[in-house]
Amino acid sequence: MVHAVVIVLGDIGRSPRMQYHANSLSQLPYVSKVTLVGYGGEKVIADLQNNGKVDVCALELSKLRSLEVKSSILRALLKGTYLIMWLLYVLALGIQRYEIVLIQNPPALPAFFVAWFVSFFNGAKIILDWHNLGFSIYEHGLKSKTHPLVQITKFCEQRLCKYAARHICVSNALKEYLHQHCDINATVVYDRPPNVFQVAQNANTDQVSSRIEFLESLGVQDIPIRIKASSNPALIVSGTSWTADEDFSILLQALVNIEQHLSKATAQELSIHDSLICVVTGKGDLRSYYEKYIGQLYTEKKLGRFVSVHTAWLSNENYPRLLASADLGISLHASTSGLDLPMKVLDMFGSGLPVVALSFPTLPELVMNDVNGLIFSSTEELQAHLLFGLFSNAGANRLEQFRRTLLAFERWDTNWTKHMEPVVQSLSR
Repeated sequence: MVHAVVIVLGDIGRSPRMQYHANSLSQLPYVSKVTLVGYGGEKVIADLQNNGKVDVCALELSKLRSLEVKSSILRALLKGTYLIMWLLYVLALGIQRYEIVLIQNPPALPAFFVAWFVSFFNGAKIILDWHNLGFSIYEHGLKSKTHPLVQITKFCEQRLCKYAARHICVSNALKEYLHQHCDINATVVYDRPPNVFQVAQNANTDQVSSRIEFLESLGVQDIPIRIKASSNPALIVSGTSWTADEDFSILLQALVNIEQHLSKATAQELSIHDSLICVVTGKGDLRSYYEKYIGQLYTEKKLGRFVSVHTAWLSNENYPRLLASADLGISLHASTSGLDLPMKVLDMFGSGLPVVALSFPTLPELVMNDVNGLIFSSTEELQAHLLFGLFSNAGANRLEQFRRTLLAFERWDTNWTKHMEPVVQSLSR
């Protein structure tokens, strides 16, 4: 029997792919136990809460926050040292002997090196799950290609990470990069929506008497009186981690333009929807900045009469309900490397929700323009797509075609069994 360890150096509850991996591993008959290692914070998904084969070993974030210092290099050294000691204890002494360890990258450092060191003693096999390139995230955040953190991470990813026993990644473009630049042969295991995301039978109301009441039941508050009084508001949803690689000013400017357009619209143009509500879900560093910006737009009366914008953080139970009730999803994911794919789009597709997505090179692996969604490259294109899809009969018909296409979209379990299980089996013999 196999004991598998899944490591994510982030909030476990906000790391859906690694939680799905843990749950899928626990379903294998030859896996006796799965230990999920990472930071404490949000609750894990229900499948893990009720799974007797899965243990969670969490480091409380307050212990890391106590190490905050001004210097980015010193902060990284302090946190790295602390994490090394904690991971060394967990992997060498804190949990039962294990045979397989699956590590998310980024960030794989220092987890990969600790697991690699311990593997010399316990013989465990390491699988690296490449979600993106760590050095590209540092490069984007630090706005430097020569910063020591960028160079160290790039060296480790391109020269040392290849010593893991197996590699998986989230896109074919990333697979090609790893082969060309890191001498790594990775298996593509695309993100796919789990069964918790479903198409609602009565999407607009979700068994509540109106769309407004439904949103308020989810905790979306302060909907303007004028929009509350509208007869059929459109609903768009965007999910984000509020990081710098997602520029929400693009969406907000498009919504300001739409507010102005709808204020001059004819009754016929407002016959399908007479207002627009945008709900942006998620937590992250830039949320408070954008909330202040949105408040300023209301104060300047650039929003609020026909268009409203709201931020929210929803439970694992209510988030799928919101997606299933919406008319259109928005993705502003730009990708620091240009090689990963926006996981929030998968949640939307699983809910039968068509997406309007910001263009970047790898996106067509997921969003096919005019097949299951629409792609934009500017505020003007986004505005045009929203007006077309939400306020015209031709657009409504197009969105319905997209929804029918999405009914056949592959699910997590099917994809994982097809592509990931053979990787695990190859290490379990």
